Amino acid sequence: MNTVYHMMSDDAFAHLVAQDIKNNVNDNQRQFLRESQNLKRWSRCLDALLSNLNEQVEEIEGDMESDTEQYSALGEDGSKLLAESMHHYLGQKRKIEKFRGHVLRKLNEVAEFISMPEDGVSSEDDILIMCRQAIIRHRKELNENDIEPTPYDEALWEVLNGRWNFEEIEYDEANLIEI
Repeated sequence: MNTVYHMMSDDAFAHLVAQDIKNNVNDNQRQFLRESQNLKRWSRCLDALLSNLNEQVEEIEGDMESDTEQYSALGEDGSKLLAESMHHYLGQKRKIEKFRGHVLRKLNEVAEFISMPEDGVSSEDDILIMCRQAIIRHRKELNENDIEPTPYDEALWEVLNGRWNFEEIEYDEANLIEI
């Protein structure tokens, strides 16, 4: 791995972690994060980011309370100002909470990496367990992100029920997306 990555400052590492959450990293950067010596640092960085996001939400909620008190005392004009203010705060809060959800998912991913043996999986049974977990995770991510599954996704999920439906899929109905 590039020595520039190994000498990375905490701020640069935190920036890389944030970019990874936004899916704005290249394969080398992604691989660097997943190196065993970086997993705990990555987890700590995500914990700090999560804490920061929680603090931002608390600040917004405090500002909302403060504005409600202040603008309520102004009568009808205050009601208009309060509505604009609440619209702004709720928009900020929604963005933070959405990003927070991505951070939580990434924390779970890192926890999975940390729990894996350093030398990888050692048996065929371990590989099967990992494949099952990957399929379950795939279905969960599509559902949580409101992504319409393709017939191939559904056939993959049916493997968990002991059914192989891939041959039944017509190419035209597969809704494949060209990349």
